[in-house]
Amino acid sequence: MKGGQITREFKLWRPLSRVFVWAVLALVVFVPLQAESAINKQLQFSGKLTKSDKTNVTNGAYGFKFEIFSVASGGSALWTETWNGSSSKITVTDGLFSIALGTYTDLSVVDFNSSSLYLAISFDPGNDGTYEELFTTRIRLTSSPYSLNSDKLDGKDESEFADLSEAETISNDWLFGEDIRFGDADNSNYIGFQAPANISTNVIWTLPSVDGTVNQVLKTDGNGTLSWADSSSGTIY
Repeated sequence: MKGGQITREFKLWRPLSRVFVWAVLALVVFVPLQAESAINKQLQFSGKLTKSDKTNVTNGAYGFKFEIFSVASGGSALWTETWNGSSSKITVTDGLFSIALGTYTDLSVVDFNSSSLYLAISFDPGNDGTYEELFTTRIRLTSSPYSLNSDKLDGKDESEFADLSEAETISNDWLFGEDIRFGDADNSNYIGFQAPANISTNVIWTLPSVDGTVNQVLKTDGNGTLSWADSSSGTIY
């Protein structure tokens, strides 16, 4: 697997100790080259916390809160995950930490088919559950290089495929093998059309532009153009 990396730098204000804390956070999203039914649907998140003098914060376990929004500021969180329990605080060693977002709160509630998703991070240096340090700039979630192709199938955009659950307008020519079937209301039975087993040349019939009248039938002019004719009005081809 391959992925892209987004790195941002923020300055946080810590009210209790009046100490500035600098943080460099890297969001790494790995996207598999081939989709599988049981892929890990968590997002890998890595970061580094340093003090204002560029030294690392003290090693230990700290509380964090992560939220995903659909706007860069304000709004309501679409998803929230807290790391503040006795076994869920994030261990920071030499200023570095790495976790998997979605470990405690399922990310399936987030519609990732969106170009406007932002990650907000809150830090609880005192481990008192107040998250007094909030990164004022949210991180916009962006694609890793290979995930840009996940919106396509064999290089083709989704709009180039018919969706059986939607009313679709199909342009250009489509070639169907064997037969075409049309099911009844509950799909218990169908009617269909089937080409002969062997055809010496391609044949396309052009339908009339209007409906016929009672007892009329379709006839061909021998060149693929169909028209309506009375069944008793001479030869029907």
